[in-house]
Amino acid sequence: MKGKLPRITAGKVASVLEKAGFVLVRQSGSHRIYKNSEGKRVTVPYHSKKVLHPKVLKSILRDADLTVEQFRELVEYIYAIHPRTYAARHGIREFRLAGCQLRGCLFQ
Repeated sequence: MKGKLPRITAGKVASVLEKAGFVLVRQSGSHRIYKNSEGKRVTVPYHSKKVLHPKVLKSILRDADLTVEQFRELVEYIYAIHPRTYAARHGIREFRLAGCQLRGCLFQ
């Protein structure tokens, strides 16, 4: 399952893009346009609770110049940093990293 794309909502993709250095520059209808410091532009069809089709996600990753592995790492990072936010909505168990303490919502 090395290259398999995860099933993920547009809201989570937006969080991953922001963590990867992209900033929301504008919105046109249901499409959000993100740019990074290098000028790369990514358009995300934003229907926050709907799961994106794998081909749409593949297009987003290509535009953002991210591999599937990099994307998965960013998703895992977001889940680890904000466990309470996602645990309530998605049934994910909160976990703690060895040697880290939970302060507020951030592992430090």
